[in-house]
Amino acid sequence: MTITELKKMPFTDLTRKVNGFLDSIKRTDPSTGRIANARTYNRKRNTLSSFFAYLERVHDHVKNPLVLFPMVKLTKKSTTASMTENEVKRFLDHMKSKTAETKTGHRDYLILVCLSLLALRRQEAASLRWDGINWQTHSITVIQKGGTEKRLPLPHDLLKLLKAQYQRHTGTYLFQSTRRSKIKHDRPISTSSIYRLIRDTGEELFPGRGITPHSLRKSFIERALDQKIDLVSIMNATGHKSLEMIQYYDTRDVLSRNAVHGMARLLK
Repeated sequence: MTITELKKMPFTDLTRKVNGFLDSIKRTDPSTGRIANARTYNRKRNTLSSFFAYLERVHDHVKNPLVLFPMVKLTKKSTTASMTENEVKRFLDHMKSKTAETKTGHRDYLILVCLSLLALRRQEAASLRWDGINWQTHSITVIQKGGTEKRLPLPHDLLKLLKAQYQRHTGTYLFQSTRRSKIKHDRPISTSSIYRLIRDTGEELFPGRGITPHSLRKSFIERALDQKIDLVSIMNATGHKSLEMIQYYDTRDVLSRNAVHGMARLLK
């Protein structure tokens, strides 16, 4: 569509198209109904608004349709459910106990291990490839959000699990799709399958908590902070570029972690 055609489009039609685009990038948390990618939504909404502001200024466009679509209000802290270290261990033990029950048992357990130990997003886990593992340096290449790469170390116990899985692998990806198709495809497990795996198992173990794959990433950050691991090391693991995002995911108890406790010595 050219700028001339855009200028001639009725404002109601333009508004409808903008609304459709914004709806297409919106991701809703099924457990809470909230927009799960509010920051991404706001960023793309603002980029589009800037484009129409440019058209208003340079090409005498009538009106910016984004004025009808306000930004999503951001919470100061993540609302994603998280787990304690003991709860994560319980989750891992539960999945490990079921590895022999299904053909995908080992795969599903390894997905949970990677999400828990490597702080991966589900898309990052789904796209892991066998040729991304360097068996000599004990590391793996991860394709992050946005297509950039990062390398993560593989702890000894995880490396052993990967080597065992490698002996039975049949494709390119660590976590292959098992869906049948008339045309054979070497494809990874879908992100929706990973979501259902963690959500359903989480509901079985922790009813009503709303555990999701992102809960494991958030729990990783909080456990690392509990262990006094430095912030740079945490950001190297998660791929976050700012301290603000680490603080956003840190929702540990603000009552027990409070400087007020240290002031009690004044009364002694």
